[in-house]
Amino acid sequence: MDLLTLINRAGRQRMLTQELMKLHLIKSYNIPYRGHVNQDILECVESFNSTQVMLGAKPDNNLRVQKAISVVNEAWMKFIAAFETHELDDVVELNTVVLKEMDHLVTELVLQYSKSCKA
Repeated sequence: MDLLTLINRAGRQRMLTQELMKLHLIKSYNIPYRGHVNQDILECVESFNSTQVMLGAKPDNNLRVQKAISVVNEAWMKFIAAFETHELDDVVELNTVVLKEMDHLVTELVLQYSKSCKA
């Protein structure tokens, strides 16, 4: 997978965390929902996880990208753990952390791409 596609997928990760937050609220407060909330949660988690694996498997990631991926993975695991305990304050706080760390990762990927284009 080329770097531009990975950057796009990494950007999509931010949307998935927001989608998960919405689904968490729907499930926690029994808000009417036309879909299958548990299935949609599972699909979001699986999509996020598979993209993180793809990002981490890119052999030419520089050290800054590798570090950013590691930080996102750690924040993601905490977010999912809080998500499963239904602690809304923790879920909201950790969702914000994942969003910020994903933004940092996307920035690092773009910088890496920019440098590789100049080389």
